[in-house]
Order: sequence, then structure tokens, then C-alpha cells
Amino acid sequence: MEALAIDGDHNVRAALNLSYATLPPPTARLYRLLRLHPGREFDGAVVSALSAADRDAAELLEVLADASLLIDAAGERHRFHDLVRLRAAAKARRDESPQERTKAMRRIADHYLASATRAEGIIDPQHRTMARDYRAGPVVIADVGPDSEAALNRLERELPTLMAVIHQARSAGFPTVCWQLADALWPLFLRRKFYDRNPALLREGDRTTPVRPSRFSAPRSPPLTPTPTP
Repeated sequence: MEALAIDGDHNVRAALNLSYATLPPPTARLYRLLRLHPGREFDGAVVSALSAADRDAAELLEVLADASLLIDAAGERHRFHDLVRLRAAAKARRDESPQERTKAMRRIADHYLASATRAEGIIDPQHRTMARDYRAGPVVIADVGPDSEAALNRLERELPTLMAVIHQARSAGFPTVCWQLADALWPLFLRRKFYDRNPALLREGDRTTPVRPSRFSAPRSPPLTPTPTP
């Protein structure tokens, strides 16, 4: 795929269109929907979330790779070349309705929210997890590791994508996903001391948190106790 990156070469578009035309319909749809993923990389769990577990994720990824539409990244992850992302975006706009695109973005958001919440429970099992609002239907949860260190490492590796999911969820009209995902990330920020990234997380939490006390709100003074009148 890297060899196709020739500036201004119309053969690139033709080659991508030819590769796309050879895809089976389920894989072609996955290619379109993966463009709605806001991060640079993704793994098989994202594929399972988008394909609703109708097909084996590894099989779908293999078909995309064989068509030169996918690049392997480290840690059993995958990404699109920039040119491929652009073509996938065009295909998604043309062939997927706004409603279907919204549903796909919600499946992605719910997957990351559920996975981060699973990690939160492993990292801080004594903390009472706030209720999560998922869409109807099964939610795919990634393997976040067997212990708190593995769960922290998973969250740290996914942090750029998780922040991108929060931003996308807000613009897509999923405000509960924004503050709930920010809530799930709180143990990571505390334990790994990501103080420089706290402001961005706090802003997203404050923008979308319901009007009630939360861990995103600045500390408030305790309410004054009325003084009894003599």
C-alpha cells in the first residue's frame, strides 16, 4: 500500500476502487464503517463491534489485508494508509445512510466505554462504578488483561483513541458516553499521573456531565448549616 502513495497519481484511486470492488459485501461494509473509527489504529475487538459478531474478526481483517486496504501495526493492531482512509470516508458517505453511520459510531463508542469500564473495575475494584448507558443489543468488550497493571497499560495505550472517541461522541450526540468514558479513565490519570492531560479530560467531563456532583466538578465548599435562632 505504501508504494501507491504517489502524489497526484490518479492510478491510486483506480487501484483502491479495484481493490474495493473485489471485497465481499460484508467486508466492503466493514471497510466503510471502519472509517468512522476516530483513532489511528484499531484491533479485532473493534471489528467485532462493528460487524455485530456476524463474521470472525480475524477473517474479515485478513480479507482487507489481502486486498491491500489494511496495514498491520504493532501489538496485533491495524490501521489504514491515509489514502485508504480518504477513500473509505467517501464510500461511507455515499453508501451508508446518516442513521447507519450514527449507529456504527455508537457501537464504537459503547465498545470503548464498556472496555474502559471493565479496566476501571480491575484497577479500582473498591470504587463504585457509575451506571453506564449503552445502546440496545450486545456490547463487545475487549480483553483488558488479568490484573490492574495490564489494565492500566491497556488504557494508556488506548488513551489517544479514547480521547478521540470522547470528542466524536460529543459531536455525534452521545453526551452520556463522553462523561461516562471520562469517568472510567479517572483511575488511569490518578495512577499514571497524567497531570498534563487532566485539563482536556476535565473539560469533556464538565461539558457533558449531568447537573449533579461528580468527580469532574471542581471541589465545592460544604453547604452551610443554618445557625439556630435563639
